[in-house]
Amino acid sequence: MNTMQLEINGKEYTFKASIKFMRALNEKVKTKSGDREVELGMTYALGGIIGGEIEDLIDVLYAMNIGFSPRIKKEELEAYIEDCDDIDGLFKQVSDFLSKANVSKKKYEQIQKAMKQTSQVKA
Repeated sequence: MNTMQLEINGKEYTFKASIKFMRALNEKVKTKSGDREVELGMTYALGGIIGGEIEDLIDVLYAMNIGFSPRIKKEELEAYIEDCDDIDGLFKQVSDFLSKANVSKKKYEQIQKAMKQTSQVKA
């Protein structure tokens, strides 16, 4: 399973967790660690997907469509998500895909594990 398809407004769009996807997300959040810059955008976005954050869902899907034709406009994606009949199903589809994609699989597992440990400490 290399790509994911979604039909939006009668058009079929292709999405992939590619290196371009990772770099686009990582550009969004950077921090300093010692004398080097660390990019954390994908980490934050994956955590947002796991946590059900709509803005992260938009950013992730938009980045996953980089390099494909047709290229979805962010406004189209936002409207689709606003009117989605099964937002939980969409989150699950994207989450399942990211948990298996080479670019995001390990980071996804690490975030899920950390979130589970955090919730166990709070309980």
